[in-house]
Amino acid sequence: MIRSFLIGLCIAVFASSPALAATIQAIKGETLINRGGAGFQKVVGSATWGEAGDLVMVRPDGRAAIVYEDGCSVPVLPGDVAKVQAQSPCNSGRFSFRNHRRAYLLGGLAIGGIAAGIIALTNNNGGGNGGAKEKPASP
Repeated sequence: MIRSFLIGLCIAVFASSPALAATIQAIKGETLINRGGAGFQKVVGSATWGEAGDLVMVRPDGRAAIVYEDGCSVPVLPGDVAKVQAQSPCNSGRFSFRNHRRAYLLGGLAIGGIAAGIIALTNNNGGGNGGAKEKPASP
C-alpha cells in the first residue's frame, strides 16, 4: 500500500514538471504570442511563460524579449517573429548548476521520496508500542 503511494507520488512529481522553456517579457508596446497555432493573442501584463514552439511578435512600436532560465535574452523587435526554443540559444553545452537547477531539484525530490519509502517499508519498531520490542507470550 505504502509502496504504491510512493511510486504514484514519484510519478506525479515527474509528470507535473512543466515544459516551460522561457519567459516572454513585454518591454514596450503590445506583445503577441501564438501558442500551438491558436493564433496570436496579446500578452497580458509585463511577462508570461513561453513553451518551446511558441511564436512571439510585437506591434510596430513594441519591443519584447524571450528570456531563458540561464539568463539568455533574445530580443524581439518589430517585424520579427521569434520562436521560443526548447533550449537556450546561449547554452554553450557545458553542464552547470545554473543551467540545470530544475533537474537537481527533481532529482533531490525523487531521492528523498525513495529514501522515505525505504524507511517506511523497512521500519519494524514493534507495532507501535513506543519502539519496544514485543515480548513473546509464555507457553
